[in-house]
Amino acid sequence: MPTLEPRCFFIRFVSPNCTPTEPLGYTSFDQHGKETSITRLAGESADELRIRAKESVSIPEGNNGVIFFEVH
Repeated sequence: MPTLEPRCFFIRFVSPNCTPTEPLGYTSFDQHGKETSITRLAGESADELRIRAKESVSIPEGNNGVIFFEVH
């Protein structure tokens, strides 16, 4: 059975008129319920924020993914 690569999943929200929104940050929870919050820095792009979010969490052994929820 092949080893699964760790993945980060970003849950995106859209406005009521179906236009994409820019997140102010992301939040995630580990397997023990501990919350990790990443807030967007001044001048930081949405892509830079996603990269920083991925780097801020460690994927627990035995899991293959972390889910991030947008904060608006």
